Amino acid sequence: MKTAHTNKHTGEIDDGVLRDVLSLIETQKEDEETRLSQLQTDLDATSTASTNLSRIRINEIVES
Repeated sequence: MKTAHTNKHTGEIDDGVLRDVLSLIETQKEDEETRLSQLQTDLDATSTASTNLSRIRINEIVES
């Protein structure tokens, strides 16, 4: 979505509303990744749980 709406000449998103929505989504994604990372830290060192968000979870954030 970000790539499709980025002005090829300026490298920025011209639509202010879309820019705000994408910023909010990115912030929520980073917050959730941080939360998962903190949970990982609390787990055993031998755990292999991933801190990467799944595509499904990212889509849920976008939908919300």
